[in-house]
Amino acid sequence: MWKIYDELIEGIPEDLAVTSFVSGSNWSCVRSGELCGTAMTVPGHNAVDRYSADMEHATLREAASLARSWNFKEATLGMAAINAYYNTIENARRLGHSDEKDEHGKNAFDYMIDSLSGKKVAMIGHFPNIERLAENAEIKVLERTPEGNDYPDPACEYILPESDVVIITGSAFTNKTMPRLLELSRNAMTCVVGPSTPVSEILFRYGVDLISGFCPLDADKTEKAVCAGTRRQLFRTGVMVNCARQ
Repeated sequence: MWKIYDELIEGIPEDLAVTSFVSGSNWSCVRSGELCGTAMTVPGHNAVDRYSADMEHATLREAASLARSWNFKEATLGMAAINAYYNTIENARRLGHSDEKDEHGKNAFDYMIDSLSGKKVAMIGHFPNIERLAENAEIKVLERTPEGNDYPDPACEYILPESDVVIITGSAFTNKTMPRLLELSRNAMTCVVGPSTPVSEILFRYGVDLISGFCPLDADKTEKAVCAGTRRQLFRTGVMVNCARQ
């Protein structure tokens, strides 16, 4: 179950140092100089701290190892550290991202909308502005705290194997559900979406068909936006990238 985490962590060079970090109520970020990674802060901080590394004196790889923590505040910082290394525009271009659109890029739903028509689509997590997708596709939303027509998250065991498309929030890495969700989605087109998503070809090796992540373009601005805590401010400091498995 830890293999995808270990590969992401081990891919980070040992000589990169953490230069700053922010653990916010909505977003978190970790920096190594001009490298900057973000992740949505996942609530649930009751687990005993498993890692004792002092973030102010840690290497980026040491900080990334926090992704394995069951203290989700720590794990959020771990995913942000992983993304600091992988989520660069240069890496996204290497994986197939195109810069032809405007500087803020297309989100995953813009990218996929034409291919979802008539499909059974399962979404792990609530995403904004998905109503237009429901006009042409059968959408089922799974949530840990269901609202309205949502399904409770244990329903993933039944819904995902029967879905044509599965869209998973990147924060599933933080709460450790990602390995099982990917396993359940092996017969579907699988997309991992959002600022917590590592832009790494490692995900392709675990069955992900589309990576839709966030690449900061100005580390200082991204760090300030994380401190401010709003999604809109954060997204203005970088670009959403879409990288499809070839």
